[in-house]
Amino acid sequence: MVLIDDIEFGLELDGDPEQIFRILLNLVQNAVQAMEADNHKTGGHKTGGEVKISARREQDTVFIDVRDTGPGIPQSAQAKLFDIFDGSAREGGTGLGLAIARDLVKVHGGDIPLVSSDPTGTWFRIKIPDR
Repeated sequence: MVLIDDIEFGLELDGDPEQIFRILLNLVQNAVQAMEADNHKTGGHKTGGEVKISARREQDTVFIDVRDTGPGIPQSAQAKLFDIFDGSAREGGTGLGLAIARDLVKVHGGDIPLVSSDPTGTWFRIKIPDR
């Protein structure tokens, strides 16, 4: 796995550092687990995978994009993606990671939509406004 950091130099975010870390950790863990499961399903024929975190400021809002090159989230799971116990696209998953991430983003007055997900990867965009 490769983690790519494309964060605007000197970017400051109006938020709790531990909570922002938890949001990003949950998204990155989900991406890595999806890519590992996909590699396992294909008999180890897929190697690597990327998770890219990019961040930038636009006026009074910081946008953080988390993209991966995993298998995507099944369409059937996308509607309940942020629901605890219903939101997991992974067999045996609880859906807690994304639900927690969403709640922490909302505490910051922001939003965390799923921008896109298909067989080439998944993209979430975190929006956090200044307080």
